[in-house]
Amino acid sequence: MIIKNYDLLINNSENVSEIGAKELILKSLDKAVMAADPKNLINDHLKLKGSLFYVDADSYDLSNYERIYVIGAGKASGGLAEGIEAILKGRIVSGLVNIPRELVQNYKTNRILLHPATHPLPSIDGVEGTRKMLDMVKSTEKTLVICLISGGGSALLPLPKSGITLDEKMKTTELLLKSGADIFELNTVRKHLSDIKGGQLVEKLYPSTVIGLIISDVVGDDLGTIASGPLSPDLTTYFDAYKIIKKYNLLNKLPPNVITLIENGIEGKVRETPKPGDKIFNNVHAYIIGNNATAVNAAKRFLESNRIKLYMQSELKGDAYLVGSALGQNAEAMAKLTENDGIARYIIAGGETTVKVLGSGKGGRNQHAAAAASLKLHNKRVALAFMGTDGIDGPTDAAGALADYKTVKKAGGRVQVISYIKNDDSYELFKKVGGLIITGYTGTNVNDVFVAVSF
Repeated sequence: MIIKNYDLLINNSENVSEIGAKELILKSLDKAVMAADPKNLINDHLKLKGSLFYVDADSYDLSNYERIYVIGAGKASGGLAEGIEAILKGRIVSGLVNIPRELVQNYKTNRILLHPATHPLPSIDGVEGTRKMLDMVKSTEKTLVICLISGGGSALLPLPKSGITLDEKMKTTELLLKSGADIFELNTVRKHLSDIKGGQLVEKLYPSTVIGLIISDVVGDDLGTIASGPLSPDLTTYFDAYKIIKKYNLLNKLPPNVITLIENGIEGKVRETPKPGDKIFNNVHAYIIGNNATAVNAAKRFLESNRIKLYMQSELKGDAYLVGSALGQNAEAMAKLTENDGIARYIIAGGETTVKVLGSGKGGRNQHAAAAASLKLHNKRVALAFMGTDGIDGPTDAAGALADYKTVKKAGGRVQVISYIKNDDSYELFKKVGGLIITGYTGTNVNDVFVAVSF
């Protein structure tokens, strides 16, 4: 069980039926995370037969290459590295992946160095690891580079463009996050502050053959958005980045060097990111081997194996408060049906919401959504949870939160819950009521999952 405080969450119940419902919710979330475990995904999608390396239905004859390197970055890249090394073993000349420093001890590799870096904000450790990757690879037409990319790669694979510092890039990222920018907007800006994102990694690896093994943390699985698209042509421009900064009223708040760089890019004084049709992408083969659907479908299979009827499947997208309110209302409606006919039901949703931080509290998008949902719960026969599959929801040690009709009462009433929400202090709310879901880093990242069960 990935959820460390499972027993505490289960025991925070009034009766056997409620315990059973919460068990189903938490176990389904556990199944979701385990389905997206990178080592499981490697085994599901890759195999080696003689010199033929298979990725799904495609095959690559490794005898055609003089050197094989493994590089990459992301929250799941440690598990991916361990999995790929178990398959290719001594065929790998060398490798290096940047992963969260908290996960370095969780994996064992011999030829692939697991380099500690930081998330959600980049650090000099990540920059050093990125430079070492590029120095390591000797790019030729006989070189094969396997790139392991997963969510969190934008922060874990940093290489600021000349003219800006890492601190300036970090400040930009932080302000965009707090302003409520979605992942596409955030990465549009980050690509144009980077010397490696938006397809620029491929420029540095050309003319090598590149196989990208990718775990997606982006709704819709857009390759140009996952980890800011280091292997993909970039459809966005410096002008797009400028419009996003203007949209969130950050022109006078971001570091001047960042604005200067973007303005120089618009004027053509700084080269644009590589675009579709560039020959550098001819030898790039990208595969998404895991995504949010992987997690959601695993949770669904588990719930249905327990004879729980699907009431509704939805998507987590948009403002966390609005999404949480809507799903809480749907959960309440579902509970009324169950109250009438005795049929247990569930709602499931996957994706990622956003929060525009205005308060001074502590929380994350899943806890924020759960707080909003709790205001809609009045029926005793329903419980729900929002959880990040990476185990880290915002700048907290919680993955998400579990709520039911008692949440508001335990917190001190509706006025108090609304106060927590307005101050973006959902962590303290759920800490008070015993609803935090604690997993620690899970070693994967395929967005968020929501589950509600009526009983």
